[in-house]
Amino acid sequence: MILADGRFPTEGKNGGTMFDATDRFGRDEFADASDLTKPDLDFEQLRHQRDAFNPEASHVRNKYGQTTLKAIALIRTGICQAPPKAWQRAAQEIFPNSFDSQNKGCTKGAFLGLCQEGLVKGVPQGCYTRSNDNRAYAIQAVNVLRRATNAVGIGASELWTQVMNGRIKKPNSQMDVVLALWHAGEIVGS
Repeated sequence: MILADGRFPTEGKNGGTMFDATDRFGRDEFADASDLTKPDLDFEQLRHQRDAFNPEASHVRNKYGQTTLKAIALIRTGICQAPPKAWQRAAQEIFPNSFDSQNKGCTKGAFLGLCQEGLVKGVPQGCYTRSNDNRAYAIQAVNVLRRATNAVGIGASELWTQVMNGRIKKPNSQMDVVLALWHAGEIVGS
């Protein structure tokens, strides 16, 4: 389980799971998680979830990767049920002082396009975006990663080059969205 602010559970003094959080003034607060966690989750599963969504992990190289994983966390925790709303809220949290970054269409279109196609684990297929190009780039990137013998070694630039297949077009962080989901194991079939 992941808190809405992106923080992760920690073990409490008596072996119980505690959530480390701060209030809006930055003061530490601790809440017992026994009523917040699913009874079938053990601490190892929580630790795995924490690591999969860790914005500091090596697969999250930039803020759009962080935004992507934050949006998934918001959906999973039920704070936001609709992917467009989750992306908007995550972008506002990751880019609090940049309206342009919060509303960047290419990354949002890539994320929502993958959700729309049913390629993101736990997100129902639906109509989330009108973006055709960025959705297509993201889907093609997933296909490239699925065919790769060593997908872990593929970076954003190389992935973009393969998706473009000889066309010349400047990337706009769409591959960072795809790679964050791929390396976190959040793409169906990854």
